[in-house]
This record gives sequence, C-alpha cells and structure tokens, in this order.
Amino acid sequence: PTQPVVWRDLNHEIPASATVYLLDLSPEAIDWTQLMPMIQYPLAPVKATVPWAVLLFGALKLGIPQRHWVVKNYLPKAARWKPF
Repeated sequence: PTQPVVWRDLNHEIPASATVYLLDLSPEAIDWTQLMPMIQYPLAPVKATVPWAVLLFGALKLGIPQRHWVVKNYLPKAARWKPF
C-alpha cells in the first residue's frame, strides 16, 4: 500500500499573483558582458535555401547587487480575482 501524501501550504506562492523584478539600469549597477563575438552558424540546407542562425553569447553582470530586487506574490489592484 502507498503512503498518503501530506501537503502543507505555507503560502509561498499565491495563485494569480506575479513576480516583479525591479532593476537599476544604470551602467554601474548592471552591464552586458559579451563572451564571444557574434557568429553566423549554418544550419542544415532545406530545399534550395541555406538557412543560418546568428549566435551571440553573453551574460548580465551585476555591479551592485543591492540595487536589484525581486518582489514575489504581487497582485495588482485591477486584478479580477482577489485571493484575499
């Protein structure tokens, strides 16, 4: 026999809510670091065309992490469904 599953809802995720990212976009707080130059990558030929893709590799570099925030469970005032 299988054991019953116990589910504890700790309200970490509220239904119909969103996650909001607040970022400081000043150059000293966040920056794009390019890891490789942009390259053209040939794909498999299809019919008479030769498709290709453009690849760019990089990452966001956080210069001042204290200036960036994540707000979980944000519910706008105009939301149709109110969980509270």
